[in-house]
Amino acid sequence: MRAKLMARFRDVLGDEISISPGIRALDVKELVKSELMRRGESLTEVLVAVGGSYVPDDYVIGEDDEVVIFPPVSGG
Repeated sequence: MRAKLMARFRDVLGDEISISPGIRALDVKELVKSELMRRGESLTEVLVAVGGSYVPDDYVIGEDDEVVIFPPVSGG
């Protein structure tokens, strides 16, 4: 399955990243961090949203989940 990447993550890694159903949100975060490091990018916090809401690290991604991965959001 594919997870959408947003903002800086999209600029560095492309529009999407491949993940497997049954993976935990924490493992998705580690995968993104690993890919960023491999491309010489500094580590950053990774946020995972499913169905428009952020999920905790222990959330297990389902086959039908719409997954979006974000860097930290700031602004005002």
